[in-house]
Amino acid sequence: MEYDVVIIGAGPAGCATAIHCRSQGLRTLIVSSKKTPVEKEAVLPSESIHPGVATLLQQLDASHCIGIASRGTYQGIESNGQRNAFGEDENGPWEGHHINRAMFDAGLLEVAKKKGTVWAEETVVDIITNVGQVATVITKQGQHFSCKYIIDAGGMQSIASKKAGFKKVFYSPPLFTWTGVAIGNLNRRSAGNFTQFIPHKNGWTWLAPESNGRCTWTRLETKGDQLFTPPEALKNHEQIGNIKKTNRRWQVSRPACKEQIILCGDAAGVIDPAAGQGILNALLSGIMAATAAYSCISKPDFEAFYLAKYDDWFFSRYSENVEKLKQFYNQHSIKIFE
Repeated sequence: MEYDVVIIGAGPAGCATAIHCRSQGLRTLIVSSKKTPVEKEAVLPSESIHPGVATLLQQLDASHCIGIASRGTYQGIESNGQRNAFGEDENGPWEGHHINRAMFDAGLLEVAKKKGTVWAEETVVDIITNVGQVATVITKQGQHFSCKYIIDAGGMQSIASKKAGFKKVFYSPPLFTWTGVAIGNLNRRSAGNFTQFIPHKNGWTWLAPESNGRCTWTRLETKGDQLFTPPEALKNHEQIGNIKKTNRRWQVSRPACKEQIILCGDAAGVIDPAAGQGILNALLSGIMAATAAYSCISKPDFEAFYLAKYDDWFFSRYSENVEKLKQFYNQHSIKIFE
């Protein structure tokens, strides 16, 4: 079967792309090696999501995904003794959530499948493009999936970007995060439903207390020894599960798309978690990538225009986030660029 769109990756960006593609009537396939279902009580670090995520999920008919994945809420961020709330409206304070990412992703994938997306649990090893003809996604298991457009939402290791010769432009030195989970009485420094951002010269620490008595912590460093240990505030607490290390160097693909290929989420651009908008950007870029693919397929004479429009949108938004995060780091005397 030939699809209109084959999506690589079943994370928030890939699922948002699939759901929006289906809303526009496109024949859609997700190819991902991600396992499902997942255990709700798995010992995994939480991820913190911005309140704006709720609005995007509503557009995708996936509002319930927050509820099934939430491990606690927070109304803002405390740093250097000061609290910055997200805001409020007639319904009360805006809240972010600490979520079980695996449960969140599984919920989104179920929405995509209910909308008519086909899912293949396979590993992509190659792609073939030929402008004016069909594109092909090839899996490790020997499957060949034909389509009009490939949308790569597979994260930093984007196979489409590599195969198509896209270039990465770096905006920071190498940055490393390591994340773990602590349990016990956390002796929070202040009352109220706030996370803690603790800056220091070469990075920062993030503490995200959960309603179940756990606390996910994340540390970022750029210089010196990378010590995969809990932060000072949690050094005497029991640590559970494995400590996860990731490379979060700021980087963006140039371009973010070309004929038959569109990148979204971390496949298109990466910035470190201090920006606080990772899942928000993944969902939004997935929606925009789906819109671009639909426009290119339905109006092929204007393909170059729609691709340029998406590329400009993604790069402009990425550049804006880079500048905002640089200013934030300067305000907190974090010297990662020296």
